[in-house]
Amino acid sequence: MGKLVWQVLLGMVIWSFAITQGHSQRKLEVKRRSAVVVKTPRTKVVYINPKPKVRVVRTIPGRHTVIRHKGVSYFYHEGHYYRRAGNRYIVMPPPAGVRVSVLPARYLRIQLGGFPYFYFGGVFYLEKNKKYEVVRPPVGAVVPELPDEAEKIIIDGKVYYEYDNTIYSLTETNNGLEYEVVGELD
Repeated sequence: MGKLVWQVLLGMVIWSFAITQGHSQRKLEVKRRSAVVVKTPRTKVVYINPKPKVRVVRTIPGRHTVIRHKGVSYFYHEGHYYRRAGNRYIVMPPPAGVRVSVLPARYLRIQLGGFPYFYFGGVFYLEKNKKYEVVRPPVGAVVPELPDEAEKIIIDGKVYYEYDNTIYSLTETNNGLEYEVVGELD
């Protein structure tokens, strides 16, 4: 009788795994008591505050560095990136591939998958050739805070947070509530 129960349970686990994998366009995995949303179409996302938060400033710090990436100029100062828009500057996240020589003073080091990532203000970096390159946020990374521009969203009835097309889930850690990278928007 015990063997039959184990076979039925194993069959149910395999069946439920197969249904989860093939049921929708997004992949779900169990990771530290939270669902991992790998890719989510924008049509499934409901923004709690649908107005995008955009910070515009009149001037940027005088001690900034100009970074050219794919023909676009970015102004970098202490972990913040700006793009010129007429006579003002838009504060924005940099695209993947931008490289800087110096990390901001308050960066956080995160060890994940055997690699040391560096995080500050919603931006992840990897060290490459004595510079720090902006990379897409790695799924599974946990950070203590998100930028003010992050927005609360709902996907399939669950609350997440979105910043720069990356989806974060609020998760309980030894340090309290933190944000885990669970995927990105398509």
